[in-house]
Amino acid sequence: MKLEDKRDISPERWEAVFAKVCMPSLTDETFFEPRGPTDVSSENKRSYDRFFLRSRAILKWNKSVVGVYTKDLSRQGIGFLSPVDFKLEESIQLQLTNGAEYHMAVTRCRLIGDNCFDCGARFIV
Repeated sequence: MKLEDKRDISPERWEAVFAKVCMPSLTDETFFEPRGPTDVSSENKRSYDRFFLRSRAILKWNKSVVGVYTKDLSRQGIGFLSPVDFKLEESIQLQLTNGAEYHMAVTRCRLIGDNCFDCGARFIV
């Protein structure tokens, strides 16, 4: 997968989803700007480096389809903003802008704004 892929989810697919995430007002203007590796602190306990991956994506779960925004990506998983509060280990499918679809399990999900949850999921291989 190319991290700098400029394609986007088609407007028709985006408009057809059941629900879309609402960006918190403090992040919506600058959300798509970061590129490359994320900042790493000396206290970082992550197994793998993360890279910014800011784009729209389609998420499928329980026969529903929602629009999410991806945040970052590592060899182990992906961070995203969602309109849905997922349970830990809930199974989801995430379709990225390059058309690739991944089976994932939710590892975290917390409310950060109206209709906006900051979530993470690990790849299921």
